[in-house]
Amino acid sequence: MTVLRARSAITCDDTLILSKSGILFLGLCLLYRTVHAGSYPLGGPCSIANDRLDVEGGLRSLSDCDDRTYCLSGICVARACKRDDYPFAWRTNRSEEPPLCSLGTTFCPDEGSGCVPIKTVGEPCQMNRDEQCGGTEESRAFANGHNFNGSLCLGFVCMYANVPLGSPCVVDEVKYADPDAEHVYTFRRDNCQTPRFYCDPADLMCKTVLQMGARCSNDRECGSQYCHPAGSICTEPPETPITIQPWQYASTMLFIGGALVATCVMLSLVHRRRHMKERQAIREYYYHQTDLRRSMVALQLAESRKRFS
Repeated sequence: MTVLRARSAITCDDTLILSKSGILFLGLCLLYRTVHAGSYPLGGPCSIANDRLDVEGGLRSLSDCDDRTYCLSGICVARACKRDDYPFAWRTNRSEEPPLCSLGTTFCPDEGSGCVPIKTVGEPCQMNRDEQCGGTEESRAFANGHNFNGSLCLGFVCMYANVPLGSPCVVDEVKYADPDAEHVYTFRRDNCQTPRFYCDPADLMCKTVLQMGARCSNDRECGSQYCHPAGSICTEPPETPITIQPWQYASTMLFIGGALVATCVMLSLVHRRRHMKERQAIREYYYHQTDLRRSMVALQLAESRKRFS
């Protein structure tokens, strides 16, 4: 399944807060939700036929009702559960928030109609809601950040993420386009054993992930899970911590020690040169005063001789 939606740098569903423009961003989010989401409050009329995914604003579940309600039998009723600890719709009155569901046993669907038991493999699920799918003791061995307890939701169906190398697989693609449609970013998810294998969309077979420096076309193909957009090669993702080698520590310490020694030597030489100049100036002054004193004594002796002669 492929879904194409527009995406700017940040969306209302992204967990990103800007220090200087956060108030403006929240205001834009409020305006966006008011325009694109339903506006009917509790008790208002609605139609289940209008329930849909917002392909332009984060693939959220939308209906004729507002963010606090969902459509049931043609009427907007209050939501019975929530997915987040601090949902946006109840930011002004936390006391009216619905409860959270028990993670691992139940889940809250996108419409918030109430906690539902975890689905089993083969049952329908909502888009990118891996936590709606339950796993087994065997599937938990494949659990990682790309699935939930070894299971995931692909193409609105729960399945295990345990397909081995060389076996048929399922790919789920979501394409994000910027507002000008100049760049399209494709995000792939599959049911191969992650992170060792990936599903090749060309033949739908699980293959070994590519090593660093190999040519790639999508992040999912790389063992590092990052395909550099400029060179189309597998590289470390930008958020990878930098590992400093022991020789780098040693060379840095030697450089700092050498810099300190050089600084001390330079300061000592400058101080010695300045001290020598001051001593030379004092010596010259002393010699000048001695010569002046001798000249004065000689003049006094000469004057005394003239008087007594």
